[in-house]
Amino acid sequence: MEDNAEALEAALLRHYGVDLLDWYRGRLSSRRLAVLIRHLPKEPSW
Repeated sequence: MEDNAEALEAALLRHYGVDLLDWYRGRLSSRRLAVLIRHLPKEPSW
């Protein structure tokens, strides 16, 4: 699970310039986070 969280954090930064910590800080809504995650490009697993 921790590996997935790190991969998600990296993907959000790489594709959108969004810091996942903004969700914890209350600067990013759960709805927006869900939309960004849902529309992340499919990437090959490393």
